[in-house]
Amino acid sequence: MCLPASGGCHRTTQMKKLFLITICCLLFAVFVQDSIADKDSNYSFTRLRITKLHSGKADKTIKIVIVGDGYTEKDLVAKGKYESDCERLVSAFLKKAPFQKYQDYFDFYAIYALSYDRGAENNPGEDKKRNILDCTVETNPDGTPKNRLIRFQKPERLGRIVKNAWVSL
Repeated sequence: MCLPASGGCHRTTQMKKLFLITICCLLFAVFVQDSIADKDSNYSFTRLRITKLHSGKADKTIKIVIVGDGYTEKDLVAKGKYESDCERLVSAFLKKAPFQKYQDYFDFYAIYALSYDRGAENNPGEDKKRNILDCTVETNPDGTPKNRLIRFQKPERLGRIVKNAWVSL
């Protein structure tokens, strides 16, 4: 199927490939990485809260799950910083083409996963902050980001979070 408004078949094929790669990565994180031991964890993977941020109206929808890192208990309250950040992300996503046209085909969920410290590490390999996914953002010596890449160093935790929260839905 070609969508003329999105630039033709070539662009649609590229989007489908990118989407499939993203889904495969998420499935790998959820189902394969969960088997990796997480011996140093003091995090609760059983008391996770999940909320639906946006409901598509189609019979079958694509489910997108948002998992934040570096949000403390204070940030995870109803209408708190985390929920506000998630709603802003969903809104920005659904305003962009071609997603704006197909927003009835998406469901968005937010999983509330507690970190003990706010924010992310400044450089890969650091382990100063106690965050559930142990995310890092590479920075310059003056603290400005080197690039827009955010990495999480504990992929096995992402799998546990998504799997356990989804069961409670």
